[in-house]
Amino acid sequence: MISLIDTNCDPDLADISIPANDDAIASIRLTIKKLVFAICEGCSSYRLNS
Repeated sequence: MISLIDTNCDPDLADISIPANDDAIASIRLTIKKLVFAICEGCSSYRLNS
């Protein structure tokens, strides 16, 4: 499980913790955009090498 972890969260409950403000929409939006970009870049790299 991938989780946004704020200072009031228990990071032991997540497999992958991303430190971020989980209450702010801008923080969540930025984190999701970065994840989507990385996933898309990885997929396109995989397709080029296949």
